[in-house]
Amino acid sequence: MSRGPLAETPSVPASNDGAREALETLYGQLDMNHTTGLAADWVQVTTSEQEAQLSPLDIPESGVPDVRGMGLRDALYLLENAGLRVDYDGIGTVKSQSIDPGTPLRTELTTIQLRLS
Repeated sequence: MSRGPLAETPSVPASNDGAREALETLYGQLDMNHTTGLAADWVQVTTSEQEAQLSPLDIPESGVPDVRGMGLRDALYLLENAGLRVDYDGIGTVKSQSIDPGTPLRTELTTIQLRLS
């Protein structure tokens, strides 16, 4: 059974915050309207029925990054590259983190706990 063209454009699906390049590639391949031209490596995503709005996320160079709203893969990348050991519970999107964003990093190995849902 063949389907014809869609009667209306599908709404833009919700997305986790994360790596700008990956999100732009995804939305481009799905032919969905999205913000382009940002210089930021990491972005926050706000979606409406017509567009995914990408805005820069401030990732501190010398503090604990705020990974709430990200998927586990992006959160692990940022936290491990900041020198933290990561333990997590759950699946999906990071809902909370045990060390407040912006907390100065220590020289010894510190473990951060993430709760996902």
